[in-house]
Amino acid sequence: MKRLIHNLTLFFLGLLALFVAASVYFETQVRQTGNFYRQVAWFLDPDITPVGLLVGDSRMAVNVDPRRLPAGFYNFSYPGETLRQIYLRVKFALETKPSIHYLILGLEDVAFSEARARLRDATRQMLFADLVDLTEIYPSSPRFLLRHAVLHYAPLVNANQRRRTWETMVDDAVQLLGGDRSATPPEEFDCGGFNLVKKKEWPSLSEEERRRKARRAVDRLLGGSVGDPHMQAALHAILDLAGRHGVRVIGLRNPVSRSYIKAAYAYYREDPLASIDLEGLYAMLDYETLFADQTGFFYNLDHLNSRGARRFTDRLARDLSELVPANASVAPHHCRSAMAAAALAWPYNDVVAEWLRRPDCHNLRGECDGLGATSTGLIESMQRSLDQEPEAAMHEKSRGIAASGRADPPPFRDPSEG
Repeated sequence: MKRLIHNLTLFFLGLLALFVAASVYFETQVRQTGNFYRQVAWFLDPDITPVGLLVGDSRMAVNVDPRRLPAGFYNFSYPGETLRQIYLRVKFALETKPSIHYLILGLEDVAFSEARARLRDATRQMLFADLVDLTEIYPSSPRFLLRHAVLHYAPLVNANQRRRTWETMVDDAVQLLGGDRSATPPEEFDCGGFNLVKKKEWPSLSEEERRRKARRAVDRLLGGSVGDPHMQAALHAILDLAGRHGVRVIGLRNPVSRSYIKAAYAYYREDPLASIDLEGLYAMLDYETLFADQTGFFYNLDHLNSRGARRFTDRLARDLSELVPANASVAPHHCRSAMAAAALAWPYNDVVAEWLRRPDCHNLRGECDGLGATSTGLIESMQRSLDQEPEAAMHEKSRGIAASGRADPPPFRDPSEG
């Protein structure tokens, strides 16, 4: 009997040791090398002292080319985040970087949808938030808090995390034996951030095909309605948080395609922001229809491709320069190359995460020097394509820009009227 107990003890101790070793491997080789963790690690660089911080979901993350932002602006957006998760991100940013005086907040219709309100997972956000922070913005319960604590401190209890760990171990073993990794590394995107490569599929679709895809996507994105009270409360929490830190908030709506606007209109008969109190905003920048009829600028119905991102960021940079006083003392951020690029694991399978890993690029200045031959050739090729396009082809129509005080949302117009 004693021998059996002894053997069982050794067996369970061995399992515990394997679990601990696997957890350490997951933390160092899987979790901390993912895009979410790398983005936060780069943001903590003491050289990053932004005056203006851009935060939002995937539209803000992929539509803004950080190379073209004015000095002092930093895009800290991450795909798929809800307003509750953005609250935690903003709180972390304001407490970490006291240099921030302006917050450019993405106010997309999807941010106020029932679909986003039903998303209540903040496990990744526990990288910079604790359980008390979660109770400030989430309707919490002991079960909710226990679940997040377990998934954060013992991630391998989750089957998906175990799968990711196993796949990474296999790839590492193959590479150690001299083979190639199973996953193809994504392209680099100079000066950091996310970027969707130029895609021919969306512009080549017929009008009917775009309408059909837009209807299906809107059903998924909006979840039946826009204007969820819980998401409105989250917005007010962000505004209150910014007010306590003396930070001015500028609202921003990203460009979407005409197909998206028409499909989304079935969910609201007035501007979705019309029912939301925007009293706390310093200004409102509405670019929703900026490229509505320019299908060549879109990767899909509500995300710009690299070409559209450059055009949009140029327009945004001009408007931000008018709203925000110049700050010549802002130190540029030198992009780091400490971590290898990794594919973005996020709901869209066709999203490509392209992170800059070159130390000679200045993220906050919008300058890139000394790029490699491949990167330089790619940029020059894209620039030539851009220069050849007639300027008149881009209809720069932004609505509702206010420089101070309350920014009233623009009047809503039925997109079916043309």
